[in-house]
Amino acid sequence: MRDINELEITGSLATATQENIDALEKHFHVTFPDDYVQFLFAVNGGSPALPVFNYTLSSGREGASAVSKFFYATGNNDDQYGIWYNTEILRSDFTEYGVDRPVIAIGENGGGDMIYLDTSAGSPGVFIFFYASEGSTPKISDTFTAFINQLRPVEEL
Repeated sequence: MRDINELEITGSLATATQENIDALEKHFHVTFPDDYVQFLFAVNGGSPALPVFNYTLSSGREGASAVSKFFYATGNNDDQYGIWYNTEILRSDFTEYGVDRPVIAIGENGGGDMIYLDTSAGSPGVFIFFYASEGSTPKISDTFTAFINQLRPVEEL
């Protein structure tokens, strides 16, 4: 994974604790990828100065979006910028579409769409849930590391 300092993340909390991560994994019945755990230990949430990423829709059309905020791993389950709070919302939204997947909300773009990790064995990766597109979920990358490595300045949006 690239040096996290290159992302110039502001507004992060104190690094996540193993206790926070264990509680999230236990509650949501998932195991976080090692690269994501390393990220949470290095920087716990916040807004990156290099936010832009690419995605490809199922139609083949390519697009770009930007991370406005990475969510925090905290002991406060009601924190509106917390992983717990937002994963509960995301999973509820998935249920409305008849989808049951082991997903974890990790951030959002400026439009309120959620960026999430799918931890299922068959198709792990980083995706974005587009609310305005009836729950379209294009894949951003195969791993969290690949996601972080592609982030670039907003001037390239």
